[in-house]
Amino acid sequence: MSLTVGAFDSVVPTMVLERSAALTARLTDNGSNSTVDETSLLAQRLAASTAALAAVEHFKRYGDYKALDNYLRKLSENTSLQSLLSRADLYSVLNAVSTCMKQSKVYSSLEEAVAARSEQTPCESASK
Repeated sequence: MSLTVGAFDSVVPTMVLERSAALTARLTDNGSNSTVDETSLLAQRLAASTAALAAVEHFKRYGDYKALDNYLRKLSENTSLQSLLSRADLYSVLNAVSTCMKQSKVYSSLEEAVAARSEQTPCESASK
């Protein structure tokens, strides 16, 4: 589920909106129910969701498979980053990689997507 925001037709996934709202609520709570660690974790999760969204959108809008490849490499090498992403965020990345690789179905795991990318050349048609 997505929500269209603004006149420029940008689609922001629900998870990014929810994490942004949670962080805003936490920051406006005057600290009564929050700790620095909780707030920091919310900020990290929002940043992770936003980075995933940016990589996917650069591929979808501009055919920038290099941004997608760089993000996939970074994600595969960083388990703490993986733990910050929601299932929806990861699915979005896997779907974009599957599209890039012209697969009929979405890769089922990060490992499967990384293996496919290392075995095949980048999406030449996406760069045009």
